[in-house]
Amino acid sequence: MAALARALESQDDELRSTAVHALTEAGPAGAMAVPSLIKSLQDPVPAVRSGAAAVLANIGPAAGAALPDLRLAADRGLIPGFVAQSAIRNIQSR
Repeated sequence: MAALARALESQDDELRSTAVHALTEAGPAGAMAVPSLIKSLQDPVPAVRSGAAAVLANIGPAAGAALPDLRLAADRGLIPGFVAQSAIRNIQSR
């Protein structure tokens, strides 16, 4: 997981996208990547931003620190509102 979290901070768009995709299946085990995923909500690549929100949703309550950033990213149009709302619900409901 540490390698995937580091990959999220790479300058390589494709590597960041691959890392987000790989973390999608991690579930709560991906909690160590939350700080990097929060940064990824501001990524220049839309698929990375949306993917980061999906990963945070899969992590669940351990991603609680991301709630303000998810709301902000949705408010700024960085991720679709429905993606942010789904992530917020999953983080808060488990």
